Amino acid sequence: MIAVSLLHGGPGPQFFSSTLYDTLTLGVYSVQPIMEDIANIKIKKQLLAILNANTEEQLSTAVDKARTLIYVSGAGYTVPTLQSKDTIVDDIIKFYVISRNISVYNRFKAGLSTLNVMETVISHPTLFREVFVYTEKSLAAETVEDLFDVSKSISPGGSDKRSEELEVLAYWRDYLLDIEEGESDITLKDIVIFATGLDNIPPLGFSPCPTLAFQRAEGCDRTLPVANKCGNVLRIPVVRSYELFKECMEYGILNSPGFGQV
Repeated sequence: MIAVSLLHGGPGPQFFSSTLYDTLTLGVYSVQPIMEDIANIKIKKQLLAILNANTEEQLSTAVDKARTLIYVSGAGYTVPTLQSKDTIVDDIIKFYVISRNISVYNRFKAGLSTLNVMETVISHPTLFREVFVYTEKSLAAETVEDLFDVSKSISPGGSDKRSEELEVLAYWRDYLLDIEEGESDITLKDIVIFATGLDNIPPLGFSPCPTLAFQRAEGCDRTLPVANKCGNVLRIPVVRSYELFKECMEYGILNSPGFGQV
């Protein structure tokens, strides 16, 4: 499913851990997983007790509690000491996260090989990392501004509408900067969600490309932003001042999640 999604320009999973991604691209024997890769709280607690032991007595107690885990993993070939405890714990983590799951990795890798996707990822591991591995990214005002194309919506030069629209575009840019600086009740992510329905920009971009258009008031001095998520179109209000523009944008976006609900 992931391979087919990528081939059709869909978003990548972006939930892989670095260890999982490196195991798939570098090979199971080229990666040393870390303690955070272990989800089992009991096992993690046993390993931390060994790592945190400062005396032979503490280490002996910790080893006794983890005896089964040590022998199952094959790390019981030597008696743990304060000098060797780190190496033994690393061996156990590698067994628990990778060695015992090799068949699972191979099946998953085979699935990702659909239409040569896995082979392409292995050839360009750095390029594809952001497609698969989760990273916390903060949107920038410039990124959101560049996301929307206004060239097809703006009126011809010399017209009254063109002058209004250029002024509103200046409001739009100022507003994005205000959001970036924390001077708004909404976030840049809120704008992307409002316009497209997605909370992140897909690695391969949107299809169709998001468009910025204009929403004019009829018979009043204010109007609200309007979004068409099927076409990725965001219509921003044509109003007379920046303060009114900001008020209309925030009211419309903040109230949009409850639209259509009683």
